[in-house]
Amino acid sequence: MRRMLIIPKLAMLLLIASTWTVLSTAASREDRSRPISTKFNLGDSVQTTKDLNMRRGPGTTYSIITTISSGNIGQIVDNEDNGISADGYFWWRVQFGNNNGWCVENWLESTKVDTSDWKIYRNEEYGFEIKYPKDFVVETDTIPAVIRRVIAKFRLVNDRYYRKNNLVEASVVISVAKDKEALSNCLQGEAMSVYKGQTLSEEREINGITFYKDSVCEGAAGHQYEKTSYRAIYNNVCCEIALFIHSINMGVFDPGTVSEFNKDEVVEKLNQVISTFRLLR
Repeated sequence: MRRMLIIPKLAMLLLIASTWTVLSTAASREDRSRPISTKFNLGDSVQTTKDLNMRRGPGTTYSIITTISSGNIGQIVDNEDNGISADGYFWWRVQFGNNNGWCVENWLESTKVDTSDWKIYRNEEYGFEIKYPKDFVVETDTIPAVIRRVIAKFRLVNDRYYRKNNLVEASVVISVAKDKEALSNCLQGEAMSVYKGQTLSEEREINGITFYKDSVCEGAAGHQYEKTSYRAIYNNVCCEIALFIHSINMGVFDPGTVSEFNKDEVVEKLNQVISTFRLLR
């Protein structure tokens, strides 16, 4: 009698095991059929092309850790789900400064730019160098009104970025200061800054140096001046790398005579230069 009871139980266990194997195989096949992006590789350096939410998991249902501002450079870190598709996007695990989380790839671009034919500006006094392409010229005598203590300005001169639009100037400006007042205020928002009176907290890492972001926008007589700056203290020096854009308000022009300049394209070009900044020692 006991043997007769054991056999059905054994058969039932075998049936459950067989069913589980079939279901697991089907699920596995389903997972493999989901599209996977191969846009990036482990360790790739990436840059945000617009303000981008970082989430706790690969999907829009996960909570937001922080928002990474446009122009920040991070690194793809190891995770078996990298490139996974969820909620209509492909997701990657990225490290931005002290923040580590998931971002959609739509607004991430590889920072791999061929700089082999770029020129190098080196400053031995303050111990840094930066590269710039033929689209730029170096100026040390023309200083934007909203920027002080300038060491060098790298002005974008390629006519393609200015033709028949409202852009007047786009530059990368490096300034340094080592007096006591400058050092004490280095990581504070400027008087005209959106962070006025605050300690700067938004980070951007450039070749191993942690900079802190500040932002100033001023307007006068139909002109607009935007400065997004990144400041850091190293070797008892306050260093600022600024992305400077001067444009004219579209309302100044007769309708249809000029177009709005492509700000995203210009900012990306300037950020390519900024990303080459490095210390010599």
